[in-house]
Amino acid sequence: MTLRVFSASIFTETNTFSPLPTSLDSFRAGILFQGPAEAAPPLKVLGSPWHAWRDACEQAQLEYQQGLIAFAEPAGLMTRSAHHWLREQLLSDLSNAGPIDIVLLAIHGSMMSTECDDIEGDLLQRVRSQVGDQAAIGVLIDPHAHLTEKMVRHASVLAAFHEWPHDDVEERALHVLDVATRVANKSASPTPAVFDCHMVAAYPTRREPMRSFIDSIKAQEHDGAILSASLIHGFPWGNHPETGAKALVWTDGDNELAQQTAREIGARLFELREATTLHMDFGIEEALDHVEQASTGPIVLCDAGDNVPGGGAGDATFLLRRTLERGVGGVCFGPIWDPMATRMCFDAGEGETVALRIGGKSGPGSGDPVDVNATVLNLSRKQDDPQSARFGDRAWVRIETGIDLVLHQERATLTDPGVLTRLGIQLGQYKAIVGKMLMHGGAAFAPLASEVRTVATPGALNMNYAALELTRKQRPWWPKDLDFSLPG
Repeated sequence: MTLRVFSASIFTETNTFSPLPTSLDSFRAGILFQGPAEAAPPLKVLGSPWHAWRDACEQAQLEYQQGLIAFAEPAGLMTRSAHHWLREQLLSDLSNAGPIDIVLLAIHGSMMSTECDDIEGDLLQRVRSQVGDQAAIGVLIDPHAHLTEKMVRHASVLAAFHEWPHDDVEERALHVLDVATRVANKSASPTPAVFDCHMVAAYPTRREPMRSFIDSIKAQEHDGAILSASLIHGFPWGNHPETGAKALVWTDGDNELAQQTAREIGARLFELREATTLHMDFGIEEALDHVEQASTGPIVLCDAGDNVPGGGAGDATFLLRRTLERGVGGVCFGPIWDPMATRMCFDAGEGETVALRIGGKSGPGSGDPVDVNATVLNLSRKQDDPQSARFGDRAWVRIETGIDLVLHQERATLTDPGVLTRLGIQLGQYKAIVGKMLMHGGAAFAPLASEVRTVATPGALNMNYAALELTRKQRPWWPKDLDFSLPG
């Protein structure tokens, strides 16, 4: 009998410290697709799990049906209406698909709305109720998730990306499909175990010792006894009861092995906590000192507090203001999200000088607007550069002090240097390039830079983990509480 497979996705990261609500329009600005599998759009920011599932099902001669695909840039709490509409559309697509043997879901794991703390758990409970206990439900999540008991209970298997930056999305999608297929064929009986590491921080996987630690987890999935193993990093900027790192392990019916392995993984991360945690290279003043003293460039500075992929608005002015006040030249900022200033540049036209009030429009967390006189060097309409269309219209301007800015119309994540270079900007001419980014953007710019450094700035992503106002998380947790022993 041919297995019938249905896949769908609702994917955004909820930063509860972000001032920006996540509405249905937020998804329309990203991806909001309902249609045939062959027309499903790619997710250029991460990778497209639904494409991996579709192609693998075709190769294995499984019957594949595509449901809702919804993606929005990370921001604040999802609105109640958006949550309900997306959930009901996905469930309707699933109902219309008829009898299904395997449900595949790509869902973030940190989604929260104004009325629901556990959007993923709520969705999985409803999907399970709809398809029954005989169907396999395979779930792919981002490791920056709040792993809840409900999410694990209603999944047949749940796995996270191993890597951050997330360059293994499609590989992990195929892993989920493989285990779910074994469940549907009655050749595996996944048994889960979760271990709470009592840690709240961020853990890049390309750096040692995190690199070797993640490789060891991957190796466990290939030894036969472990069906799936994931390190859930947690999302520090979500005020949620389950915020924090957890180890998740699935064995084939062996509860004792699952529990033992999950604890070993979790205890190992706790042992490595200082060495694996992401700390910023500089504060603002140190970063500017470094730029002034550097003999080669360009230095790429990642404005971490306003990191758009983590929920930052993309219009914070703290680093820009100090650069101007200190008179540091040879710096390119961009892109900065400011639809009003972008529109004024287009109204003025190329070659004209215009008075602009830049940034600081999303709220106190973005700082105060910066007033400048700027000459418009180049303009690009959204339709003229399809590769940068996510950013809408863009304007390249130069301030009298020798600072260049790229302003844009639509909030988006910077993972492509072409967003700047396709405007005619030659990155090698600058001492420094400042982007609203962190891991993904830094990796994309690294081949063009003399060095990539992170900067702790005010904003939606406070990189001082101990100072995070996680009022809903039960104590103790590291590094808020430094002197405690890891429980059980």
